[in-house]
Amino acid sequence: MPFGPPVPNAQPRLDQDLMRFSPLGACILLALSIAAQDPTIQDDAHSPKTALAALQAKSGNQWVVQWHPATGTPSAIYGPGLPLADWRQNTLEEARRHAGLLLAEHHDLLGIGASAFREEIGARMGRTWSFTFDQFFGGLPVIDGRVDLRIHMKGVVSMLGSRAWPIPADFDLTPAIGDEVATAIAWDALGATPIGLPAPAPRLCIWGDIHAPQASPVFLAWEVAIRSADQQGPFGRSYVDAKTGAVLRFENDRHNCGFPGCTKATHAANVAIRDAVTTVEPAPAATPATTPLLPVVTTVTVMGWTRTGADATSALVNTPLRGIVLNVPGIGLKTTDQNGQFTIDIASQVTISVNGLDGIHHALINGPNAPTGSFVVDPGVNATIQLLTSGATTNEAAHTTTAYWVDKTNEWARSILGNTAQLNTADNIAANVNVASTCNASYGGNTLNFYNAGGGCANTAFSTVIAHEWGHGLDDRYGGISNTSTDGLSEGWGDIIGLYLVDSPNLGLGFQSPGVPLRSGNNTKLYGTQSEVHNAGEIWMGFAWKYRENLRAAFGTPTAIAVSNDTVIGSIVADATNQADAVREVFIADDDDGNLLNGTPHYAQLSAAAIAKNMPYPELVLANFFHSPLTATTQRLTPRDCQVTVVPLIGTVSQMKLVFNTGGGSTIRSMHPNGSANGYRALLPGRDAGAVNYHFEALMSGGGTARYPSAGELSYVVDAGGSLPFVSVFSDGFETGGAGWTSAQVLAQNDWQLGDPAGKSGTSGGIAWADPQLAATGGNCYGNDLGNTIGTTTWNGAYAANVENYLRAPVINCTGLSGVRLRFKRWLTVEDATYDQARLFVNGVLIWQNPTGAALVDTSWQQVDYAIPNADNNPFVQIEWRLKSDGSVQLGGWNIDDVEVGTQVVPPLDARLTLLPEQGVQNGLTVLRVETQQPNWPWVIGIATTPGPTTVPGFPTFALGGTIGTGSGVTDGTGLFTVGFLASPVPSALGTLVYTQVMTVDATLTNYVVSNPFVNFWTQTP
Repeated sequence: MPFGPPVPNAQPRLDQDLMRFSPLGACILLALSIAAQDPTIQDDAHSPKTALAALQAKSGNQWVVQWHPATGTPSAIYGPGLPLADWRQNTLEEARRHAGLLLAEHHDLLGIGASAFREEIGARMGRTWSFTFDQFFGGLPVIDGRVDLRIHMKGVVSMLGSRAWPIPADFDLTPAIGDEVATAIAWDALGATPIGLPAPAPRLCIWGDIHAPQASPVFLAWEVAIRSADQQGPFGRSYVDAKTGAVLRFENDRHNCGFPGCTKATHAANVAIRDAVTTVEPAPAATPATTPLLPVVTTVTVMGWTRTGADATSALVNTPLRGIVLNVPGIGLKTTDQNGQFTIDIASQVTISVNGLDGIHHALINGPNAPTGSFVVDPGVNATIQLLTSGATTNEAAHTTTAYWVDKTNEWARSILGNTAQLNTADNIAANVNVASTCNASYGGNTLNFYNAGGGCANTAFSTVIAHEWGHGLDDRYGGISNTSTDGLSEGWGDIIGLYLVDSPNLGLGFQSPGVPLRSGNNTKLYGTQSEVHNAGEIWMGFAWKYRENLRAAFGTPTAIAVSNDTVIGSIVADATNQADAVREVFIADDDDGNLLNGTPHYAQLSAAAIAKNMPYPELVLANFFHSPLTATTQRLTPRDCQVTVVPLIGTVSQMKLVFNTGGGSTIRSMHPNGSANGYRALLPGRDAGAVNYHFEALMSGGGTARYPSAGELSYVVDAGGSLPFVSVFSDGFETGGAGWTSAQVLAQNDWQLGDPAGKSGTSGGIAWADPQLAATGGNCYGNDLGNTIGTTTWNGAYAANVENYLRAPVINCTGLSGVRLRFKRWLTVEDATYDQARLFVNGVLIWQNPTGAALVDTSWQQVDYAIPNADNNPFVQIEWRLKSDGSVQLGGWNIDDVEVGTQVVPPLDARLTLLPEQGVQNGLTVLRVETQQPNWPWVIGIATTPGPTTVPGFPTFALGGTIGTGSGVTDGTGLFTVGFLASPVPSALGTLVYTQVMTVDATLTNYVVSNPFVNFWTQTP
């Protein structure tokens, strides 16, 4: 309930409540109460992840998915766009109809469960219709629960996402404590006097910690509005557990200026809104006339000496005041137009009195030194209501300046967002000026507060400071304020409103020194580097200003202003809750087809701004790649046909490249059409043993390079036999402390531990997992969270949500080695790689990653072995095991033991064949090389157009088919034969794969043996 002045018969109960819910009393109650209701995990068949897999199977895998850690739902899914069936017309109502259909169609994907969703915001956002739906359960609001839909005006779903809390259908909605008790607890917890300004009544709701880094429970809670009458007191909302009485969180709703030199260190200060009434003196009684006078149209102009410049010390300008509301005796309320004028029909003299400034976009401005006066207006004689003089004091001018800039900012916002219900609410904003303090300005509860000059600071009622605080209010109107200390989104919004309004990078010009800004859009702060809310806000503000400047350089100022206003300011309707999401919404607003993967009309300017601030953004996908990764093979020395289909999304492919590494560094090979639509091929070289890493690069006609995979490498192994002798150059079983090994946190937590594993186990997301109870050998292994008690912390064996960390081996010297391999014992449990990634890197090159489509759950120690070609002859080799998780489902993670790096002894082949280069140019030199184990040995070569196989009784199986020729020869005294020849110039041989193989006899002259198969590919160009 709201607390006002004490009511005598209510005070004893309030005192009892405060005594009962003192910290000690709260502890006793907590000990006797039931626990929070933790939602049950949805069954797999209806989980968001299962639904996402179905969407990807139906619509392709080119979707970018961002998971929300607290709710376990996809907060944003965007990519190629989902065309809408039956898109009838481009209107808000048609988009709303489809939004309702999408909620039903994607019920499981969005985690809707048993909740209801009501539209909170439906508005145009650039070329997109933006919808935000708030979550309700059993008729109660679910705090921060929401679903977002963005529908492009061409009838395409640009983005859909959810932060819906997973609430079980049987969630108990019966409170154990009442609202009065909850109110007493909330005030007591804040150490504040429970006597405040008028406030909304407490409401029952469901609350969860939306900022939690992992899945969070939900609570039945009372939301208690806190409105302290003390200027230094709290102003916000407390959430009190309706079952236990525990205070779950206090959300501050007061936002101070944050300028250097502010006397308020926190967002805790505000002032009361005092009722003020414009007094209007009655006009003198008209003298009766023998003949009634006819009304005459008369124009009245309201002028005020106002600080219209951007600097706090700008000279006062006598300017017409737009949007001022005055009461004209006998006529009623009149509002000044853009020229500061209104007209009245009067037949007799009237006196218009002013006692403060009221307006259509603000309530009566409150504070000392308000302009006053009585102004006589005669019929037919245009009159001027002159407020203040050129010598007006700073405090006097604070009234006219606030009225001018609030009106200017509101009208500017309407020109972008339209005459919306949210801006109609903003029309009631209250403003307090000349507050008895210095160096501050604040917003809270649809109220602006501007402070006196002093303490080295100007009076804060001026230009961009007014716009900044009003910007908090605009953010508040569109879904509420998000302002964590490391993100500062709303602070950034306030700054952007100020900068964009005056088209200047300078905010708070003259706050402390004339001509000197306190914040600048040209700042150098980078995303993720700030821990104070206003400094963090400068990153979002800096992105917006850089974007406008990029547009200005490319298209000129008028276009830059129009486009940035429409896409940045217009995106406020999406109610982003952090800066990364806010950037994505700007891209969506700018997009012209609902497909964010192919860029937006101003992608170059947007991406450059994001890169400059180190902010994540929807990156361009120039082409779609379709390729079946090559798998491990036992065919030694045989080149492999590598094919890919590349479908351009923008422009055409001007050149295709295959980039590979067989241990000696990266090599680039041109790819050529394979005869199918958008298809290309090239040959990868054969290896005697070891790994081949490769990726594709498509150079696009419009500039830019598309890469597949976008990061890391594809890889396969040429296996010469797993039982071959292994010569180790490095080994560690961790029994002596793991000297030289290092681990580190990339995101949220580093849980790599060395020791004896505790064998912890569990089930998460329906997946059972267990860690080892013993090391593979000896007593120690390295792993993610071994489950032991370290100090006062007992670990549970599972990796946490939304973490990324790594373990690195010491530097290993592999100089002079070839065919280097890594082998170790692994016990790994990790979710499907779509969500959680366990990766193995060597010198930053991805060697292995857990599979997609199913969780990897080891139930015993596994011996694994990988070729690492980039370690060949490399004096600086570093191996890294990395784990990255999303917001839901946590298993046991990595456990590793008995790490070895070395080479295998590869046995010789009966005969070896190469024709190099395997991919050459017609008429180019090709060298045939045959090796036999005996000197001076005969051989026969077969040449074919298919790889066979061909079986002939009494002979080995040949990897040839459709033979077109043969040849023969004898090796020399060293068992070698070489000859050079020009590749076939015959046009029909272009693009044709040619297969060859050598047959000879063994040393006993009793058995025929064959060499490795070989493949060649000749083209017109390299």
